[in-house]
Amino acid sequence: MKFGLREVVDLKVFNESDELVTVLDTSRESFIQYIGEDEKGVGYVGVKDALIDLNFIKFISDESSELTDYEKAINSNMNTIELGGSGNRKCKLVGNSYARSRDSGGDCKYLIEAPNAEVINRLSIENNTYDPSDFDILFKVKPYNDKGSLFKIHL
Repeated sequence: MKFGLREVVDLKVFNESDELVTVLDTSRESFIQYIGEDEKGVGYVGVKDALIDLNFIKFISDESSELTDYEKAINSNMNTIELGGSGNRKCKLVGNSYARSRDSGGDCKYLIEAPNAEVINRLSIENNTYDPSDFDILFKVKPYNDKGSLFKIHL
């Protein structure tokens, strides 16, 4: 059977404790990539999200940031999140999308699983007057077993 991939991937992000962090389901583009540089290659999952997801921003931010009473008074109705810092956040990914079967012409759901990933700690937000900003997110996918497997695809 042959399938054509035609939809962006809706990506569920889980923390290391298997708790759902967020669902990135407003993506304008997505990609899944495997680079076999050696026996144990590396994979990447990327999305260009149309909306900024506050839960995801909190997940990749410095969680230990605390505000003084003075700062709380200034920002009483706003969320303050500190970005940057060291290290990437480990996570697990489950992506859902649809493929079109060449044989039947019908759509079928498929799922991509990356049990050992991490958010690459960088952020790209661009603003202009005419177009909404894409929120670029990149995940590095690492092997999850001794064979060097990176992804599981369920059709």
